[in-house]
This record gives sequence, structure tokens and C-alpha cells, in this order.
Amino acid sequence: MTSLLNSLCEGILREDQFSNADPKSLSQLKAMNPLELTMTFLNWQSRLISSHPRNVHLSNEFCNSESRKQFTFELALLLDEIKNGKELTPRLSRGTKILFSTGEKNGHPKPLSASNRPDMDMLLNDWDVHHLHISDELDHDGFSKRGKYLLFVIFRHNDAYVIGLFHHKSWASKEVAEIIVRNWPQLDIFVGMDLVESSADGSAYSEAEQLAIRHAGMVNSILIDGRWYGPTSFISMAGYSMRIKQKSVRLLKEVSKIDENYDNFKTQMIEQALQHGFVFGDKIDFKFIFTPDGFGVEEIHSKIPIELHRW
Repeated sequence: MTSLLNSLCEGILREDQFSNADPKSLSQLKAMNPLELTMTFLNWQSRLISSHPRNVHLSNEFCNSESRKQFTFELALLLDEIKNGKELTPRLSRGTKILFSTGEKNGHPKPLSASNRPDMDMLLNDWDVHHLHISDELDHDGFSKRGKYLLFVIFRHNDAYVIGLFHHKSWASKEVAEIIVRNWPQLDIFVGMDLVESSADGSAYSEAEQLAIRHAGMVNSILIDGRWYGPTSFISMAGYSMRIKQKSVRLLKEVSKIDENYDNFKTQMIEQALQHGFVFGDKIDFKFIFTPDGFGVEEIHSKIPIELHRW
């Protein structure tokens, strides 16, 4: 009998992307417990964008921006790719090739910046915002040529919310949070804190200070239109967002539940296959698999994948 929990951990450690890890990072990776390993994988997976059509929503600020007019062709092409579900990986950070890095120097952890921790996208983990490179020209490694501006977008399964075009160093720009709150409050990326006294001239951190707070793995509130808001991601000192930990805990509970009742689970899968007109062979066993939008199992002998949960 295959243990789904073991196959989950073994599957992660077989990921080709881990081949980019330095020896110390790889050693630390292999020593992780199932929760740490799952969080590491889901953190990496969250940086990728599944390829399927989406409804594209443009912020008012983006529609009226002067910078948009400077890159009419590039942005039209990129927005079309998002709308039609084209592969967007070339437009992402090269850090997406790295699943884990210790971020240590001389045995001491370094701040959670992109240069120190290429496996972490702190803008995504803190504010749920992806950044896309707008050039349609590719470098030798298959990634888009880097430029001065980035398109900031929030991705959901069926929708993409285009915040705007920002300078490459605008990782903690207050304007990003303002646009999200004013255009799409229903996304609950930021939540108003009514217990915090608001004032038009309330104290606020500079962009550099906000970035330093984020890189320290702490959450900071932002004053927008006379009201204080805080991100709902609840970033940790390790750099992970709370949603990553919640997903990981939920996943491991489900996998453990299946392992505890594995014979019943096999019977359910056989019945489910029959309903779809498929009959497994004499030998039946399953291993855990991640899917682009969730997780499931694959029958080892027939190679038939079955999705169990979508996030």
C-alpha cells in the first residue's frame, strides 16, 4: 500500500526545480517535515499563473494613466495573453525557477528581499499582487527581457484585476494598495480597521520603510482615504502568507484522513471510475499529485489522474 503522505513528500523532492538549489538549501529542504515541505512547494506554486482564459478588469487609474499610452502595443499584447489564457511564465521573475533558498550568509539569515531570497515573492505574499514583465522579446533563457516598468495584476481562477503599470522598484508603493481598495474592495485583500483611530494627517511609513517592514516579515497598516487598512495575507517572519500555511494544513489533514481509511478511499475511486465508464486493472494503488489549481491522486498503474480538491 502506498502512503499518500510519503508520495506527497517524495514527489516534491523529485521536482526538477529543486535542482537549482545550492547544496546547503537542498540539504535543509530534505530535512523539512511534511508541513514545511508543503508550504515551500505551495509558496512556489502560488507564484505561477495557470493557463486558462480569464475575465480582465482594468482599474480606473490604469485606464487613465499616461504611462499606458507609452506602451500601447506591449500592453495590448500582454492583456490579450491574460484574457486568452496564454502561458505567462516567461513574463514572471526568474526566481520562479527556484523552489527554495536558505537566504543565509555565514550561517545567519538575511532580510527577505528578492536578491537574498529568490524563492520568495514578497509583494505577492504580502499584498497578493503578481508582477509581469511587459516586453514580448525573450532573452536567451526564455524569459522576457527585463525593463523599467512592470504590470501589477491580481489573479483569481476566472478573473484578472489589472492594477497598473509601475516602476520596477515600486514594490511597496502606497498607490498599489490605494488602487486595490478603491476599485475592488470585494476582493478583501485589504480590510478596514475601524478600531484604529483615523485622521487625514495620520502617521504613515515611507515606501522604503514599508518595504523594510515587509522584508522583516511583519504586517503594516496603510492609511487610505482617512481609514486604516491592513493586508489580510498576514505575512509571517519566515516570509510565507497565512493563506499558504492554511492551505498546507488543510491539505495534510485531507491526505492523513485518506491514509487512515485507504481501503475505503480505493473503493470510492473505483466506483467513481465506473461512473465515468472506466475500469481499473487488477492492481490498484494511488500516489499523491498536485494539480495547477489544487491536488489529487494518480492511479499508479493506469496513470489516470483524479482531482480531489480545487483551491
